[in-house]
Amino acid sequence: MFRKAVAALNLLFALQTYGFAVGLQRRRWAMAPSAHCQTWHRNLVLYSTPASSLSVADSTQSPSELVDDHDRPPSFRELFKFTVGALPIYVSPTLLTAIDTAAVGQVSATQLAALGPACAICDGLTGLMVFISVGTTNAVSSSLGRGDSKGAQRACVVSQVCALGIGLVLAFGLWASAPLLVSKLASSSSSAAVSSPADAAMWAGCLTYVRIRALSFPAALAMLSAQAACLGAKDTASPTKALLLAAFVNVVGDWALTVRAGYGIAGAAWATVACQVVAAASLVGTLNRNGLLPLRQLLRPALSFQEVRRFFAFGGFIFVLMSKLVVYNSAVALSVVLGPTAAAAHQVLYALARVCYTMGDVPGATAQAFLPRYFGPEGQGGGGRSPRLDLVRARPVMARIAVMSACTALVACTVLGLVPSLLPGLFTADPAVAGLIRKTAPLAACSLLLHPAVVGIEGCLLATKDVGWLVSNYAVTGLAGALATLTLLRVPFLRESLNLGTVWVYMGVYQLLRSSSFAWRLATTTLKQEASATN
Repeated sequence: MFRKAVAALNLLFALQTYGFAVGLQRRRWAMAPSAHCQTWHRNLVLYSTPASSLSVADSTQSPSELVDDHDRPPSFRELFKFTVGALPIYVSPTLLTAIDTAAVGQVSATQLAALGPACAICDGLTGLMVFISVGTTNAVSSSLGRGDSKGAQRACVVSQVCALGIGLVLAFGLWASAPLLVSKLASSSSSAAVSSPADAAMWAGCLTYVRIRALSFPAALAMLSAQAACLGAKDTASPTKALLLAAFVNVVGDWALTVRAGYGIAGAAWATVACQVVAAASLVGTLNRNGLLPLRQLLRPALSFQEVRRFFAFGGFIFVLMSKLVVYNSAVALSVVLGPTAAAAHQVLYALARVCYTMGDVPGATAQAFLPRYFGPEGQGGGGRSPRLDLVRARPVMARIAVMSACTALVACTVLGLVPSLLPGLFTADPAVAGLIRKTAPLAACSLLLHPAVVGIEGCLLATKDVGWLVSNYAVTGLAGALATLTLLRVPFLRESLNLGTVWVYMGVYQLLRSSSFAWRLATTTLKQEASATN
């Protein structure tokens, strides 16, 4: 039984590795010949991650630069070095929320509960803006690949101006609408005619956090744009340094404002604003020194309509991200219904789960960087089809990446299962919240097990260019998640039977539905292709 389980896990992680690589290669051959030869594109990752993560396949040297002998497969050490270098860029955004969670949990369980819906609102909006990073990296890397430094500069300027403009609109809109939005959330989640004092305090803290965090959107999106420009220029060092600096500022700010000064959730919000401003200033300064973002052009951009239109060409990714956010934020809404204690426990587990999700995605970037060299030359697929992967030559690399993926997934599940169970005091000083965290952590860890399989099979579907079916599937699953949440909230006996374990079962069922539907679609598509090939 143990050997069968290990074999099944190896198959799932091999699917992940193969899917990421094939999906990337198909997209590269779809680009203009002058661009795809020197560009590592990142569009696939947006379909493959649950929150707003960034691909680093653009941000590093190509594998041929990392490995002198093109025919020699990269060693496990080289793959490991690449993966470790990618890890900070993936994990840092979710780590900031986890830092806020730990700081607020030391002050008040009620404010810790408020952090759940507040972060769902703020981080959800930020996640929807990931198309900024996709368009920026694509434009900068393509221009530099053609040797067009002026074009790369212009792309950075257009991206920064658009990002700042979007950030200002979102900041004003969220700050002005926060009272109404939080009031609607509070009324929809309350089952009693009169809210308890704890519920009222929780929603007051949520409103405070959202209105302060709204002020950070211009800096947050400017940081997103600058980070993407660095990745397009294959510079991982600058974003990593900026994100580490942001984490340091956030930790110091949380300790000084939240814990020492006693500002609670407001102090955590101001610390997040400060760290994002510092990171944005650091990255913009780096781009200016490197000549990619001349401040003189930034002050007088004079954008054309065509430039802005091209920048928003990747805005369609918002739909897929929104569908995922509906499901994940529905879980937050269900936890809020259970009261401040359950909401606080869920916030701790969900903050850690988001970090673990991004950890599980990092080996996919390694696959994107190292496997495309094993695709055949153009036209090898025959009949105008994209070239196929040489499985014989790629097998050693796939095996090493599969082992790394399995190890990463096991580490992520272990972190989510053991850290909150053994160290709940790291995130909360409330005994009731700590007890609920210990009780629910194993279920949360189990819900994470299918994530690598979901990512891998989803990548394989993208490799077959089955994007239309994926969008339809996300529309159906998003609608199903919303309807399931409404049913659980509106039907009295279902609402009364809810507990925090049920919320994480809900998350696990969502992953199960995605993996099963994706696997069915991939199997039927593969059978059809094999049948057509034999005919």
